[in-house]
Amino acid sequence: MSEPDARLNGLADDDLASRFPEAVFVAVLGLLLVGRMVDAANHRGSGYLLFVVALFVLPLLYATPAGRALWGRHRFWLLAVQAVLTYVPFAVFGNGWVGGMSGLLGGLLLLTLAAPASWLLFGALMVVEGVLWVGVVGPPFPPTAYFTVWALAALLDTALAVFGLGRLADVVRELRKAHRALADLVTARERLRAATQLQSAVGDRLAAVATRGELALRAMSRSPAQAREQLTRAGTVARQALADARALATDHQGATGKVEAGGTETPSVLAPRLAWTVLVLLLGAFSVIYLDNVFYDPPADFGVAVAAVATGAAIVALQLYHSRPRHDGTRLRGWHWTLALQALLSYALYPVLGWRVTVMDAFLAGSVLLLLPRRWAWPAFAAVVAGVGALWAADVPTNDSPVRLVYLMAITAAFGLMVYGLSRLADLAARLAAVRDELAQAAALRERLRVARDVHDLLGLGLSAIALKTDLIVRLLDRDEARARRETAELVRICARARAELRHVTDSDRQLTLPAELATAEEVLRTADVDVRVEVGHRPIPAGVDTVLATVLREAVTNVLRHSIARQCTIQTSTSDGSVQLRVSNDGATGAPELERGRGRGLANLAARSEARGGSFTAGRTGDRFEVVAEIPLPAASSSGVSRTRLLRLPHRGPHGSAVGR
Repeated sequence: MSEPDARLNGLADDDLASRFPEAVFVAVLGLLLVGRMVDAANHRGSGYLLFVVALFVLPLLYATPAGRALWGRHRFWLLAVQAVLTYVPFAVFGNGWVGGMSGLLGGLLLLTLAAPASWLLFGALMVVEGVLWVGVVGPPFPPTAYFTVWALAALLDTALAVFGLGRLADVVRELRKAHRALADLVTARERLRAATQLQSAVGDRLAAVATRGELALRAMSRSPAQAREQLTRAGTVARQALADARALATDHQGATGKVEAGGTETPSVLAPRLAWTVLVLLLGAFSVIYLDNVFYDPPADFGVAVAAVATGAAIVALQLYHSRPRHDGTRLRGWHWTLALQALLSYALYPVLGWRVTVMDAFLAGSVLLLLPRRWAWPAFAAVVAGVGALWAADVPTNDSPVRLVYLMAITAAFGLMVYGLSRLADLAARLAAVRDELAQAAALRERLRVARDVHDLLGLGLSAIALKTDLIVRLLDRDEARARRETAELVRICARARAELRHVTDSDRQLTLPAELATAEEVLRTADVDVRVEVGHRPIPAGVDTVLATVLREAVTNVLRHSIARQCTIQTSTSDGSVQLRVSNDGATGAPELERGRGRGLANLAARSEARGGSFTAGRTGDRFEVVAEIPLPAASSSGVSRTRLLRLPHRGPHGSAVGR
């Protein structure tokens, strides 16, 4: 596998980054649902529990790819259903309904509607929530201000959880698409650059060769000397085109310069900012709930109140430090001490304020997941969550304590996982943003290598044939004018074909066919006065295999012309044992090919193409004979059901094209 292909395949690991938001989203919603279901056990009647479960159905649906597509098609109807499920319980249960559940609707509004309308509607939802609790159903317990603040903060927390995790899942998915689009754009740009260079270096010269061929054809009868001059110049131009093509291939093969991707700001920039913004808002909402709990029954000692406020501020600051994006994947400096300090502050005021400080334990749960090694992180997370239940049970030993502690543990786990998820998502989004440039570079490098390989493999033979054809015509001018005319007309056709293949080099849908290359090989070798025998013994083969073998044949014939003084060449194809084989052998091998001297690219390209199809490629010299063998396995459907191979022998042509046998 080539280096750029390996780099591109390595990026597949980032599929985990695109699945991570969805996993965290589902886990958080699931934990919130568990907590609310447990809390529903305190209320009579199954209707209460059914409403709780029903409210989570559409948010969980949004968390799945198929459900998100459904939301995209019917978002207004689904929002209407969610709104009905949100407000009917107020009419049925009054102030016995649980606060904060409207946050699910708020999160879905922010996810599915465009800003700023979504935020205006969310603000209206907050106002409606406050009016319902204060002016319609009334708070379930006094004081009114305490409960109203708690209910609105709980709504905000839940809405931020749904919006933050859901939107980030969308953003990371959009970012993946943007990366692919960017790779396509860079590849297209590289292809255009190659096309421009090829047209300048090769295409214009091919046109000049064709023009001189036509001029020579017109001048043959009236001025053989002028025709010879035109053909000699055509040969010079053809050889210059061949040299430029090889130089261009070498330049592309070794090109490693940076490619500017260009474009505007993508979701790769938005995602880290969004994750950080939502996280800060979430920490702020939790801090409001913490202070609301602390001052629900204000401490008699003013110093305790000050200490509570300072402790909450310090925990938030530590959490922001722990959640800071780390693009290089390393842990924060001094994290052992900061994590220990956060744990100490989380429990320091428990002897004085009791259960009211446990709300901040969700931050500690998120921090241990962020900072501890994986083998310790989840056990520590479970210990923090279990500790919340234990502290509640010890501080409030009432009859509903078991139910309440499970509720608190589920909510702590949900918001701890949310803190972890939002923090990690900022890292993952930044990581994907960093991949943007690497992906562009890898795509451009892969396209450059492809162009280099195809310039060498596809254009080399045609340009060599043109140069040889001009030499042959010059020799024929004095002894066989009729054949010289035919060969000149053929020269013009070869130039046209070479110009078409020039376009194929920068065309991603280009295809060579083995039958066409067999005919071309015979014609080119005959032009070079090589006695050629072609034996076709393969069954019909798939297009991909056919293209590889056609490319191998083209390069092998080019090597016959470049690296030997061959007088005889044999081309054979055969099918056996579920594979197809191409064998090209020739005499007159005067020296080792460039590949054997460690400098060649052509045979190395062919080996790479063959291996990419799961096949093998060998090339070597024995005495004065050189042989190239490529063998490619056939798909099962192509290699079954045929019991024998038909061998077709094409006419064996002598040096000047006459058929001498079958």
